[in-house]
Amino acid sequence: MSEQAKIVIVTGDFTLDWNLALGQKLGAGRRTMGADSSTHQRWQRGGAALLADLMTAVTAKIGDGKSFVVRTLDAPQRPKDGASGQIGPENENYNHSTALWMQHEYAPNDKGHKDEKKKPWRVAEFLGVKQSHSPGAYGAWARVKNGDPHPFLVMLDDAALGFRDHKELWPASVSAESGKPWIVVKTSRPTAKGPLWEHLFKYHAERTIAVMTADDLRLNQLQISRELSCERSAQDLLWELLYSEAFEGLRQCAHVVVSFNAAGAFLYSRFAEKGPAYSIIFDPKVIEGMWEQAHPGGMVGYSSCLAAGIARELMMNAEKPNISKGIAAGIHALRALHREGYGERGAKPADVKLEFPVDLVVKELAADGETLDNEFATAPVELQVAGKNWTILGKRYPDRVEKIAAEVVKFGAEKQLKGVPFGCFGDLLTVDRQEIESLRSIRALATEYLAQEKPKQPLSIAVFGPPGAGKSFGITQLALALKPGEIEVREFNMSQLRSTDELLSAFHQVRDIGLSGKIPLIFWDEFDSAFDGPFGWLKYFLAPMQDGKFLHGNLPHPIGRAIFVFAGGTSATLDEFGHGLDPEAARAAKLPDFVSRLKGYINVLGPNPLKERDDPHFTLRRAILLRSMLKRFAKKIDSPKGLNIDSGILRALLETTRYKHGARSMESIIAMCRLEGKASFERSALPAPSQLDLHVDGRNFLALVHQPEGTCLEIMAREAHEIYREEMEKAGWKWGPEKSKELKTNPNITSYDKLADRVKEQNRDQVRDIFRKLERVGCSMAPAKEHEPPYEFDKETVELLADLEHTRWMRQMARDDWYWGPDDENKKRHACMLPWHKDKLEPYEGFLDHLGVAELSEDEKNKDRAAVHNIPRILKRGGYTIVPPSKRIGVSKQNDAV
Repeated sequence: MSEQAKIVIVTGDFTLDWNLALGQKLGAGRRTMGADSSTHQRWQRGGAALLADLMTAVTAKIGDGKSFVVRTLDAPQRPKDGASGQIGPENENYNHSTALWMQHEYAPNDKGHKDEKKKPWRVAEFLGVKQSHSPGAYGAWARVKNGDPHPFLVMLDDAALGFRDHKELWPASVSAESGKPWIVVKTSRPTAKGPLWEHLFKYHAERTIAVMTADDLRLNQLQISRELSCERSAQDLLWELLYSEAFEGLRQCAHVVVSFNAAGAFLYSRFAEKGPAYSIIFDPKVIEGMWEQAHPGGMVGYSSCLAAGIARELMMNAEKPNISKGIAAGIHALRALHREGYGERGAKPADVKLEFPVDLVVKELAADGETLDNEFATAPVELQVAGKNWTILGKRYPDRVEKIAAEVVKFGAEKQLKGVPFGCFGDLLTVDRQEIESLRSIRALATEYLAQEKPKQPLSIAVFGPPGAGKSFGITQLALALKPGEIEVREFNMSQLRSTDELLSAFHQVRDIGLSGKIPLIFWDEFDSAFDGPFGWLKYFLAPMQDGKFLHGNLPHPIGRAIFVFAGGTSATLDEFGHGLDPEAARAAKLPDFVSRLKGYINVLGPNPLKERDDPHFTLRRAILLRSMLKRFAKKIDSPKGLNIDSGILRALLETTRYKHGARSMESIIAMCRLEGKASFERSALPAPSQLDLHVDGRNFLALVHQPEGTCLEIMAREAHEIYREEMEKAGWKWGPEKSKELKTNPNITSYDKLADRVKEQNRDQVRDIFRKLERVGCSMAPAKEHEPPYEFDKETVELLADLEHTRWMRQMARDDWYWGPDDENKKRHACMLPWHKDKLEPYEGFLDHLGVAELSEDEKNKDRAAVHNIPRILKRGGYTIVPPSKRIGVSKQNDAV
């Protein structure tokens, strides 16, 4: 051993892992066994010994392989000739773990991996653990051989099998009350309990990294959601960590890692730069449990991979370890372990050597940063605040998302929305946390329901949303993805049924689908239609929903397994369902009885911004919908370089005020465009404004199409700067190398070409925002193709628009990390970062940290007033004019008064 080698001690609970390879299970009614049902048994070193073997291989690949040396307990080794010696299942000195292994299909999404047709060996069933209570279990062999009181790293495998309770088994470096090695402990339920943990919390907490699973914490009665969203699970964990007694000791640890297995992990870091930090490492494309569902079978060694990934990072970067990177490497390795399984893929039971694939895992633990970044993302976690829905999407894209939305349309959400959780349900893709959680909760209900052999009643779900929101699409895609080829979709529009006999006919059709061997997925569209009074159809669904039967004459007919989806036609949300009915009328319509029989519901969002909550990312919903529609209905505009679509058209489709009929309007506009045989979506393909008015505000849409860009934008930005320069010179200011109020000098009083790039961009943003300001006062912009008199704003309008312009400028400055203070370019301080009215602060909340200090001076306000007063001049320079409210065809007065 090299004198400079650092010591890594690995110890803890040891198990003999008995792996039984099973060929083929006996089928129903079969009583004799043949070669195809043969088994083979093999043992391996488990628990702390498995971890030690893995760490020995890890250290051999670091540097010259001599920088670290592993010391561990003197547990039994497998003889090289395969003889078992005194090792057997009946040996009372050891803990025994037994698992049944079978060959499983290689996952469809792993196509392209080597020899994908050869089936991997994975756990079919964990048969249990037998804990040893023999004195021999705590003998000399269970202690670290040649231990060192001052190691670099200690790794403990605490499986709650005795090690935590027997201090004589602890290494000297842990038993001591001094010394500061890193200690990585992977623990099982009951997590972080017993004398070992009491000792660690008291003497070693600041250098301890605790590793555990979310499932073990749930079994400790901690409330942590499952399979909804990574945000929800992380926030649940954060709350428990901050306030639960179960986490009282763990809060003192340097790091706490809670694993969601192949989906990701939660990380608490006590000594981050700005105090305790909480983050989640996650795969944006999957949620807890989904990756494993795509790769059937279980696995032994997940936590060992995760602990080894963290330990490797500690050894590679001792001064400043990146624990998040170590976690990502560990998850990457455990996925490879699960995918490839134990032993040789495709091997027969009699030939397979079921043992942990050390070399494979070590290779995957060393994955480069680019590989890990492409597979996982990291995001800080915040507690839920009343009235605010924290999302990773909102934190990553806090401001306007029009630019990224356009890229999503052209190139796809998966490529452009980096580090954002996705909800993928068949052909449905969403990035809205509320929608993801709703769909996943329904997915969990459907999964559990479909797993039942003979459910007594249909699974009843309600779906609400505005017209054209796509209420049926999401549920259909979710169900088809769960049971491909086994589900038949049928829809009945209740507003078109004229009698109960027609409903009975529909029930018989549902029953026939079930008798044919398919699972009926039935949409009762507009179920809330009137029929002999408000919500008249509800009472006819109560018995089928509750008892799974319907009466035809005097004969009951069982419906069998079925999914009933009630799609609302009059209510956009569940809260609106029946709103306005007095309690007596609601009871008469059986509304409470109907709701009580529902097992779940979804409020589908659709492409328009929501009214009931802040909805800054509706543009991304539109982008995802739009890309899907264009790829279906305008296939030829798709190319390897992205969708070929005019930037103005794309902007209008994404940013138009409102689609009158939801997603149906989006589809209709695309269908109205002349795209047959076209390889690009050009402006000449657009229909007339009067046709657009059927589905959008045509003037608003075309104004967005013609919004200046490129050379035109540059010309207008130049004009905006000239207006600023003229106003400044009128006020007695002149050019100077530094801004000075005393000397009245400013470096920006120069020609546009000499401006800094940052200042040029400010002028461009001012021009880009003209369209939005005009919308606020009911106007629009259009190419000036006819002679029209210049449009003049009245004084009240100028004041409103000047306030908006100042707020826009401050938001832009705040995005670039500028703050209020005496003018200082180097420190990014600007004296004008003050509110327009210091008693009206709502527009500035969230980005201005000195509210109430003062308000903008009149001299500075005049600059903004001049900028908006001269909007007609700026537009004219670019060939545009203002269309006043009275000339906007098809726009209601209500819309004009935005």
